Amino acid sequence: MRLLAMSDLHGSLSIYRKIPDLVSLHRADVLALAGDLLGAPPLPFMGGPFEKREEQFAEDLRSLEPLVDRRTILVAHSPAAGILDEGIVGARAGSSAILELVERCGLRAHVHGHVHDCFGRQGCHFNVASGGKRLRGMVLNLSTLKHEIFDDAPVLG
Repeated sequence: MRLLAMSDLHGSLSIYRKIPDLVSLHRADVLALAGDLLGAPPLPFMGGPFEKREEQFAEDLRSLEPLVDRRTILVAHSPAAGILDEGIVGARAGSSAILELVERCGLRAHVHGHVHDCFGRQGCHFNVASGGKRLRGMVLNLSTLKHEIFDDAPVLG
């Protein structure tokens, strides 16, 4: 099974319009969009009204833990703490709750975005952040976890 994953589209209609063609082109069976899909106000990740505190997020993840096993693919906007999470001026933006869940449960993969400059893979973590100005993402083979990157020319508008 092939999963096409992207995040951080930030309301780019030109990217949204290309998604059906990307799914066909890459023969994807599943599409995962890992957050920040709409336009973003200034500093959308700095404790906004729709963001939970880390402690609340950890509690939510612990409540899901009985459903998680080595076959689980976690799709979340946040990266795990210390993994593909270095943001502006070296500040880390990852979640310790996600890191703990991955370590405790050994899930198959964690697909996320948020930190545009850390696009890539580290172990079972896949940062698929597009940044809203480029047509970028990954296609993962869910059986083997081999991945392909697509990164076309910047898309404006």
